[in-house]
Amino acid sequence: MISNRVTLREVATKAGVHFTTVGLALRGDPRVKPVTASRIVSVAQQLGYEPDPMLSALSHYRHRRQSTFHGTIGYLLPGPPVAVLKQNHGTRLSFEAARAHAQKLGFNVEAFDITQPQMRSERMRQILKARSIQGLVLAPLPEPGKYPLDLWQDFSLVAIGYSIQGTPLHRTCPHQHRSMRLQLRELTALGYRRIGLVISHNANERTEHSFMGAFLSNQLTRPVAERVEPLVLDRFSARSVERWLKEEKVDCIVGERETYDLLHNLGYRFPQTVGFSLLTGRIEDPSISCIIEPWENLGEAAIDMVLALVTNRETGLPKFPRYSLVEGRWNAGSTVRRSDPTRTRTSRTTS
Repeated sequence: MISNRVTLREVATKAGVHFTTVGLALRGDPRVKPVTASRIVSVAQQLGYEPDPMLSALSHYRHRRQSTFHGTIGYLLPGPPVAVLKQNHGTRLSFEAARAHAQKLGFNVEAFDITQPQMRSERMRQILKARSIQGLVLAPLPEPGKYPLDLWQDFSLVAIGYSIQGTPLHRTCPHQHRSMRLQLRELTALGYRRIGLVISHNANERTEHSFMGAFLSNQLTRPVAERVEPLVLDRFSARSVERWLKEEKVDCIVGERETYDLLHNLGYRFPQTVGFSLLTGRIEDPSISCIIEPWENLGEAAIDMVLALVTNRETGLPKFPRYSLVEGRWNAGSTVRRSDPTRTRTSRTTS
């Protein structure tokens, strides 16, 4: 029986290219120039080409088992890579996971410092294009605000987190609203009733008020006697935190590491004096109760997102940004205790 199915070789002959180029173009492979790919797709449509589902499945299986190098993804960091990856726990974990995940897919990840002296948008664009980089992952900024470089038109872009503000970008982010809800649910189950939030303006802005929004929403569901006014600070000070603890009669704090260190240095002991749970913690320090954010998963998700954008030839700023949210997990630690749920604490004693 003779098949009337149009083959890749027929499309290739008509388009004047090798048949392997046709296969790459029809799969949206970024190695084929857009002009060539567009011509091949047009010829395939004219000839009525339809992919053979069995051959497509076999090709997918073969390619999955190969470790062919496909290209490089740029990973833009807000400072020298060695320094940033050493100082920033979350960025280091996400970068390392992104690089490992990309390598499994046949891609290399190269880090770039966007803060180099005399670095301008055009210079960075030239560097990236010289390395044939089409996709970029933008690491979080240390301070929330506008991105220092304008690279939006020529690349497929995915940002990690919310710190880059004022620019519509595809993003992969910790699901911090859900993390706060999980944290409050766990603490309430342990018997804590007057749970307070201490957060810096920086952290509040960097997270798009996700922690704060979930906290305030939870407060509205609590009896009036259990509601606590959150404390938002420009800078952490013993006087501000202690005054707040006294006025709000807090029996458990959810806060940043700076608050934990400050109170610990003042003689507070957790959970004997008051319960304490970090907004975000580290796997390396499991003794402190906290939510552990999924930084490794964020790095992997960023690679998947940017490769999908490159494959679909989506560059520049999106009209409808897409978000990939990854949930954290609760780490019980030892800085919260099982309280008596029938008692609301009205005082505290330092030890």
